[in-house]
Amino acid sequence: MSHQSFIFSSETDGFEGYHALYASGSDVSATGTPFHARVQAYRFDRMNVFERALSGVEHRRDLPRVRRDGFDHFTLQYLRRGTFHGGALDAERRLSPGDIILFDLTRPQRTRLESARTVTVSLSRELVEAALPEASRYHGQILPEAVSGLLGDLMGSLARRAGATPPGSAASTARALTELLAGVLGQVTPDDEAAGSVIADLRRRRAEVFIEARLNDPSLDVSMVARGAGLSRSALYRLFEPMGGVAQRDCQDFRVWPGG
Repeated sequence: MSHQSFIFSSETDGFEGYHALYASGSDVSATGTPFHARVQAYRFDRMNVFERALSGVEHRRDLPRVRRDGFDHFTLQYLRRGTFHGGALDAERRLSPGDIILFDLTRPQRTRLESARTVTVSLSRELVEAALPEASRYHGQILPEAVSGLLGDLMGSLARRAGATPPGSAASTARALTELLAGVLGQVTPDDEAAGSVIADLRRRRAEVFIEARLNDPSLDVSMVARGAGLSRSALYRLFEPMGGVAQRDCQDFRVWPGG
């Protein structure tokens, strides 16, 4: 059997009871829609399993909260059905049923749920980083069902069977989850890389617009473009390096400014 287990129901304990339940690790607030919560939890050595039905509730971990409570584990949240918005703080996105989102508890985050059924598995940092040393880069990453279906199936099965799972089997299952997670993350681009690519494209386009508006200006050079685009010269060179350099064109000429 699991080491510990409990069941919470808002029908008996209300919102105040739910707020108290998560007070050690999350700032909980009502969204203004009807509130409902049912939580069934199972605790093991390096893994906890939660099956939850939640509506009308938001969980928030800002930087002061993160620093105060000192939690350092990872959580996987699997959306079975309902509405779930979640992600790094102020970068939340909507999950589709079947999706999974990964959180690093050492970083700020927020989730908002309406009529949602979820399975949450928390895993020790040591366990996750043994399989995926750079796991923190994927904080707030949504793992679409198309690539994470097998991981979701295992999480769902674990939630159904957790009450009858002995500690030894739980340890093996936790390792299997981390190995599956590593495989899934190998198929997606970390959100920080994706965001960096988008930002680079926007900056490059801003520089291109500046250049296009001044094609007939004989004084147009790298320094002018960098100033006009709000970039340093070195940043401008890096943006255009994949394209062969920063281009300048006047009516008769097309030149490439080398990145050196």
